[in-house]
Amino acid sequence: MRDKKVTDRVEIQGITGFGAILVYRTYSYSMTTLTDSQIKARREAILLEMQSIREMIRGKITLQTLKRTLPDGTVTERGPYAIFQRWRDGKNHCERIPKEELPAISRAVDGYQHFTRLADEYAALTETLTQRSGPLLPSKKNSSNQPPKKSSRKPKPSSKPPSSR
Repeated sequence: MRDKKVTDRVEIQGITGFGAILVYRTYSYSMTTLTDSQIKARREAILLEMQSIREMIRGKITLQTLKRTLPDGTVTERGPYAIFQRWRDGKNHCERIPKEELPAISRAVDGYQHFTRLADEYAALTETLTQRSGPLLPSKKNSSNQPPKKSSRKPKPSSKPPSSR
């Protein structure tokens, strides 16, 4: 398992003044160097890590700054305001988040993103195990070894006139 690389990565949300800090481990390795038992052990670890995620919410947090031109021509800015966006019932829903609620929502959004990364890794590991178990699809047949196909078309009527009896 020489190809395994573990790095501690700190992600800081891009929300100045409100940001939550999330520390987690990132794993990257070559699937071909892992044994089946190592893959199975990592899958179990992923499931345990998924179970440990206590809060998650789908969506993202963006910043909104409002500009306003006053009657005297000066431009003022308001914000930045944290906006929580997500798809629900086929529509994009946006709502402004109060500063005091932002850290909790940010953690929940990070939890969902972490969950999806784990799910992707789990799927890749499972796919590797599946491919190692043997061919899933029959191999493609070589067309040169096959006899020519017979036509399924109806024969054309002959051009001879019908015989009279």
